[in-house]
Amino acid sequence: DSILGFIQELMTNQDWYKNGSWEYPISLTNIGVKKWLGFDEDEAYCASTTAQLMIGTTGSLRVGGSCVDISQNQLADEAILPNHEVLLPHWKQLCSAICLSNGISDFSVSKVQFDVSVMQMIERTMRNKDSLLKFLLQSNGFDDTERAVGFATN
Repeated sequence: DSILGFIQELMTNQDWYKNGSWEYPISLTNIGVKKWLGFDEDEAYCASTTAQLMIGTTGSLRVGGSCVDISQNQLADEAILPNHEVLLPHWKQLCSAICLSNGISDFSVSKVQFDVSVMQMIERTMRNKDSLLKFLLQSNGFDDTERAVGFATN
């Protein structure tokens, strides 16, 4: 359960690490609305823009950026983008970029739901980031409030 083992696991499962390329996997960048099965048209559009936001944030972190802001502002006030398996590889890419970053000053996720596996991945990734000045989880629709509080305080 060590952070070093976690980082090694993230890195060895990434195509960019294996071949030395820092480019985002092309298979993940072409996300059409058809991949979002179970979403209505508006949710599919928001999910696609969230994935594109994650791609951009990951790219920024890989070249020295220090901010993570995954906020779905296109949804209605009370709406939350539901968790979807198509976003999992994007969370993995983002976490690997966080692991390799020199520091994260801001981490914010708003109106985007993620499951326990993503919560654990982010928590393990952020654990040793001493440069963190802002940490915000807002309107994430967690089913398990106790676990969510534990995640935010770890």
